[in-house]
Amino acid sequence: MRQGYVHEPVLIGADVWLASGVTVTPGSRIGNGAIISARSTVSGDIPGYPVAAGTPARVIKSRG
Repeated sequence: MRQGYVHEPVLIGADVWLASGVTVTPGSRIGNGAIISARSTVSGDIPGYPVAAGTPARVIKSRG
Protein backbone atom coordinates (compact mmCIF):
# COMPACT_ATOMS: atom_id res chain seq x y z
CA MET A 1 0.00 0.00 0.00
CA ARG A 2 2.82 2.41 0.78
CA GLN A 3 4.67 1.71 -2.47
CA GLY A 4 2.15 3.70 -4.46
CA TYR A 5 0.55 2.90 -7.78
CA VAL A 6 1.91 3.67 -11.24
CA HIS A 7 -0.90 5.24 -13.21
CA GLU A 8 0.33 5.30 -16.82
CA PRO A 9 -1.39 4.12 -20.01
CA VAL A 10 -0.33 1.04 -21.95
CA LEU A 11 -0.18 1.57 -25.73
CA ILE A 12 -0.48 -1.49 -27.98
CA GLY A 13 -0.23 -1.02 -31.75
CA ALA A 14 -2.20 -2.70 -34.53
CA ASP A 15 -1.71 -6.39 -35.45
CA VAL A 16 0.17 -7.28 -32.22
CA TRP A 17 0.29 -10.89 -31.03
CA LEU A 18 0.59 -11.47 -27.28
CA ALA A 19 1.18 -15.13 -26.46
CA SER A 20 -0.12 -16.91 -23.35
CA GLY A 21 0.94 -15.51 -19.99
CA VAL A 22 2.40 -12.20 -21.22
CA THR A 23 2.54 -9.41 -18.65
CA VAL A 24 2.55 -5.77 -19.80
CA THR A 25 3.53 -3.26 -17.11
CA PRO A 26 2.05 0.26 -16.85
CA GLY A 27 3.66 2.80 -19.17
CA SER A 28 4.79 0.24 -21.75
CA ARG A 29 4.43 0.77 -25.50
CA ILE A 30 4.33 -2.02 -28.10
CA GLY A 31 4.71 -1.08 -31.77
CA ASN A 32 2.63 -2.31 -34.71
CA GLY A 33 3.06 -5.92 -35.82
CA ALA A 34 5.02 -7.04 -32.76
CA ILE A 35 5.02 -10.66 -31.57
CA ILE A 36 5.63 -11.17 -27.85
CA SER A 37 6.50 -14.75 -26.83
CA ALA A 38 4.83 -16.71 -24.03
CA ARG A 39 5.48 -15.74 -20.40
CA SER A 40 7.38 -12.58 -21.34
CA THR A 41 7.19 -9.36 -19.34
CA VAL A 42 7.05 -6.14 -21.35
CA SER A 43 8.39 -3.20 -19.37
CA GLY A 44 9.28 -0.28 -21.61
CA ASP A 45 9.15 0.19 -25.37
CA ILE A 46 9.09 -2.50 -28.05
CA PRO A 47 9.52 -1.12 -31.62
CA GLY A 48 7.40 -2.10 -34.62
CA TYR A 49 7.61 -5.54 -36.28
CA PRO A 50 9.94 -7.46 -33.91
CA VAL A 51 9.79 -10.79 -32.17
CA ALA A 52 10.45 -10.18 -28.47
CA ALA A 53 10.97 -12.64 -25.62
CA GLY A 54 12.13 -12.82 -22.02
CA THR A 55 11.75 -11.04 -18.72
CA PRO A 56 12.09 -8.17 -19.41
CA ALA A 57 11.16 -8.67 -23.07
CA ARG A 58 13.99 -7.98 -25.52
CA VAL A 59 13.93 -7.97 -29.31
CA ILE A 60 15.39 -11.25 -30.57
CA LYS A 61 14.45 -10.95 -34.23
CA SER A 62 13.10 -8.36 -36.66
CA ARG A 63 10.20 -9.13 -38.97
CA GLY A 64 10.63 -6.03 -41.09
